Amino acid sequence: MLDTETCVYFLLMPNSKRNKEHSIMVRGHQLYKSFSKIHKNTKYIEFQQFMKSNNNDNKKKVIYLLKPILKYVTQIKTENTLFIYDVIDQIYEKKKYIYDICQLSDIIISPNSKVTEDLNKQFPEKDIYTEHHNWDIQFKNFKRTKILNKPVFAISGSLNKFEEKILEIFKERIHNLGHVPSIESLNNVNVMLCFRKKQGSYGKPSTKVAAAAIFDTVFVGTDSYAFKDVLGTDYPYFIPIIKKNNTIADLDNIEKLLDKVEKTYNTKIWNDAVQKMQEVKKESHVDAISQRLYQHIANKYNN
Repeated sequence: MLDTETCVYFLLMPNSKRNKEHSIMVRGHQLYKSFSKIHKNTKYIEFQQFMKSNNNDNKKKVIYLLKPILKYVTQIKTENTLFIYDVIDQIYEKKKYIYDICQLSDIIISPNSKVTEDLNKQFPEKDIYTEHHNWDIQFKNFKRTKILNKPVFAISGSLNKFEEKILEIFKERIHNLGHVPSIESLNNVNVMLCFRKKQGSYGKPSTKVAAAAIFDTVFVGTDSYAFKDVLGTDYPYFIPIIKKNNTIADLDNIEKLLDKVEKTYNTKIWNDAVQKMQEVKKESHVDAISQRLYQHIANKYNN
């Protein structure tokens, strides 16, 4: 167990605009609220406040870093400070400062197994593990009430340029639900889509699959690293990662995939996918993620 006197800080960097981003709230604040139920001595704190009140004592501290900035991280690292770096999608940029923060960290949370493999080669002495992305708790009680007798395709969240192109080409088949879907719009769809290129596949977490799970939908998209991590390599509704130049073959693959979903609707293939999404929903619950985080922190201190 973690010593009750050890405070765990979920630290916000000095960037008020970024700290209000949806991803910071879901991954940062919601994880903090969940973790504080396990370890009462937990705080959600801004960098300036932390520097004024906590940085000059010699007490043991655990600091969870989400989208950190190197020049601030170096100011708070001490012998009694255990750093947790939740990489999420920062690794996507592959910039030097990211690896500098990894070097300063004791525990690194990776967005997918490929990133974990690469980071373990660079930092073999670190505790590095792959973690699901949690779904947004504002949707935790959502359950579709409308009966749908066929697959209804939708896409949401931040879109890449290829997904924008797909929406144009397949506008009669795919609904754009916006950055954060409304309950009303979710009631009218049962399939969520996401198509990533190689670079995006490498750096991105399983956010879109977690969202699809809590939206009570089946996920359909590319076999990106994080998506395969949570759904398995044998998941039936995958296509290969999108090629760099958005080829005609990629568009053909998407059309064939949409056709496959329609042809297999309410068959064993579809029902198995529905069951898999229920498993993802459970594993991507923020309470499950915070419990695993707590165990890694406790193991680090105990060892």
